[in-house]
Amino acid sequence: MLRNPNLVEAGKRTRFRPHNCANPNGRPKDFSGARELARRIALEPDEDKLTCIERIFREWAKSENPQVQRAFIEYAFGKVPETIDLNVVRAQAVEFIMPLLIKHLPQDALAGLRADIRSQLLASAN
Repeated sequence: MLRNPNLVEAGKRTRFRPHNCANPNGRPKDFSGARELARRIALEPDEDKLTCIERIFREWAKSENPQVQRAFIEYAFGKVPETIDLNVVRAQAVEFIMPLLIKHLPQDALAGLRADIRSQLLASAN
């Protein structure tokens, strides 16, 4: 059986002591210092009188990467909605299909179909 060279035999002293944390301050609670530094750097003008953030946004605007383009649009105009309003989609589908049905179905069949579609749309809206 292979032994792990990093393991210490029981009872052997190591540089770590019981109840003595190797990272006494722990992880910082927030990154406000790092954020403030990043904001200062982002607003510093370069030799062309552009700030770092302006240069980044201009590069994003010209990018061919769809993820970078989306990030630019979201910073500029807000987050792209992830949901689709099915009531709008249904209404658009009905507007598209109805002229085709009117053209090809007999009038008595259309009357019943219109009533069914309206009742389904009303039920789904509630």
